[in-house]
Amino acid sequence: MQLKLSCTGDRLECIGTLHLARQGQAIADAAYSVGLGRKANVALRLNATGRKLLGKARHHRLNVTANSLGALRIVSLTLA
Repeated sequence: MQLKLSCTGDRLECIGTLHLARQGQAIADAAYSVGLGRKANVALRLNATGRKLLGKARHHRLNVTANSLGALRIVSLTLA
């Protein structure tokens, strides 16, 4: 699974770890590095909990919280 990130602000580069969670349970994480003004796809690998939740979700769609450097965003994952 991939998630698109963009780097904006006053840094030369955005570096960190992206964490996905559902109801407080960690389901995936990945390290990333994106240059200023650029976009990049970050490859995420679901852990066993994430695979189980996504498999049981209605229409295999799951809303999760993406957290990186304190910036929270709700994203929707769909089993392809």
